[in-house]
Amino acid sequence: MRRLPFGFQQLLITLVGFLMLPGMFGEQIGLLLPLMFTLVLVSCLYLVAENRSQLLIVCILAVPPLLTNFQLGLFDDQLRNTLNLVAYLIFLFYVARHILLFLLQAQEISSDVIYGALCLYLILGFFWGLAYALLGVFSPEAFDADAVSAFADYLYFSFVTITTLGYGDISPVSEFARSLAVVEAITGQIYLAVVIARLVGIQASSG
Repeated sequence: MRRLPFGFQQLLITLVGFLMLPGMFGEQIGLLLPLMFTLVLVSCLYLVAENRSQLLIVCILAVPPLLTNFQLGLFDDQLRNTLNLVAYLIFLFYVARHILLFLLQAQEISSDVIYGALCLYLILGFFWGLAYALLGVFSPEAFDADAVSAFADYLYFSFVTITTLGYGDISPVSEFARSLAVVEAITGQIYLAVVIARLVGIQASSG
């Protein structure tokens, strides 16, 4: 399977940079957020596009989030937010599936395997953050109203949950939100266990 050089490294840097933005710019983040989302999309396109058919699929999946990312005056806010979040969820699901297959098919531990495992873990956090934000669009009372005011808050809650830190400054209120949080926490722990077992298995078989 042909893989473009530095694809995982580029994606990892972009994802980490995205996570750092809210802390660096706060409420002044403005257009930087959609621009950073676009950089994540481009990094994913570069990573996944290994042949023409793959490139065609990811380009088709990338068009809806790009269109809704910058509004273009086509949608009202709620519809735009819904379409944007759903489009990103579908796109990240495809990218996560691609990385997972790569990790499962790896025959030796390389830098790509390590970076790929880190990227997939971060993508899981982003995926659940988008899911919480989508829930917030339809059910604003799903989380503490005073604690959640922007996507960065949902993203923060997602990574606190997937790492099981549980600070408690943002809490799910509705039953469905609590169920999502439980599933994410379990997913994070299972992922770490499976990845460690996989890496140990590859090392044992190659040694």
